[in-house]
Amino acid sequence: MRDTRTLLQMMASGVGVSLVPTLALVNKLNADIVTRPFSPNRTRHLIAFWPKKKPLIPVGRQLLRECCS
Repeated sequence: MRDTRTLLQMMASGVGVSLVPTLALVNKLNADIVTRPFSPNRTRHLIAFWPKKKPLIPVGRQLLRECCS
């Protein structure tokens, strides 16, 4: 994200945003989730974007189930 305004516009337009540990994803992304690095110097976390129609908790559980099973 280049600026806070863009982030807030995305959140207001039906896109959820969350900071997600990179290791929790391990390339097992849901088709509805888009991730971007939190910053160029920090690869430990990603920002995940998902449709607000899908609650974060079930999406997060699915990601953890897929990568850790």
